[in-house]
Amino acid sequence: MLVKKIIERSIKKSEKIFIVKGDKYGQDRTGQDRTGQDRTGSLTSRILEKILYVKNDDIYKVICILGLKIKIKIKRLELREQISRIIEKEKQLFIRIEELKFAEIFNSSIVQSQWLKETAFSPNKGSANYSFLYTLFKILDEIKPKNILEFGMGQTTKMTTQYASFYKAFLDVVDDSELWINVYKEKLFLSPKIKIHCLPLIDFNYNNTINTKYDKLNDIVKDNKYDLIIVDGPVGGGQKYPRSNILDLIPQNLAKDFIIIIDDAERQGERNIAELVLSKMQDNQIKYVNVIEGAMKYQMIICSPSYSFVTAL
Repeated sequence: MLVKKIIERSIKKSEKIFIVKGDKYGQDRTGQDRTGQDRTGSLTSRILEKILYVKNDDIYKVICILGLKIKIKIKRLELREQISRIIEKEKQLFIRIEELKFAEIFNSSIVQSQWLKETAFSPNKGSANYSFLYTLFKILDEIKPKNILEFGMGQTTKMTTQYASFYKAFLDVVDDSELWINVYKEKLFLSPKIKIHCLPLIDFNYNNTINTKYDKLNDIVKDNKYDLIIVDGPVGGGQKYPRSNILDLIPQNLAKDFIIIIDDAERQGERNIAELVLSKMQDNQIKYVNVIEGAMKYQMIICSPSYSFVTAL
């Protein structure tokens, strides 16, 4: 608005100069030249000429100052954008370095493992990353859970099935895709105590948002007490309250000493669910400790105080 007013003032002033000082351009006060021909059609060009010609004019100075300020603001914005890009690059570099650290620790930890013999994992952002694989391995290797529930079949199931087969632990794996189960189970180490369940998904409304979860989960878990629950399914990206089946298991399906791993804890949806889990534990007077760790992806670990040392693994 300020620039518009300045231009309008400039035009009015230039028009006044054009009429009063018309003789300089061979014109009189009527806007006609001395031959009687109308030259008002070139008014705009004469106004611009006058603005540029009278360099000591106040309007000209204001326009120059405003132009300089605009240039400075543009330079500042460009500098801020450059700084933002540099910060983002540094952040991504840090994440990659942290992921490589977890990869190194994980690979060195499994070298002499008695039970993890098939180590052909494919960590990436779309599945389990190295921080998830390392955390899960250390929990299995140190805690040696007897009863495991895993939501979502994938890279971690290669590990849990090897563990359950070796230590004869009970393992329930839940997924919603029968096609995926049929293809992927060929890569797994199955035993009589390992059960793979295909459950359909249902939509549910929570806080005026539509989310999905496994249907009829109670037919699987019944009254089982799980000492390790892995929450990595169903697909939860873009939902405000995804993977909420874990809420239905508290407190009745938790063992006295338990560990819950919630993957993708860097996403707001999974963090919302984690907060609801902690709130429900408080409501049921269940003591716990929790920590978030990771690199390319994050995991939240929630466990009973007796297993608090796993938060420092």
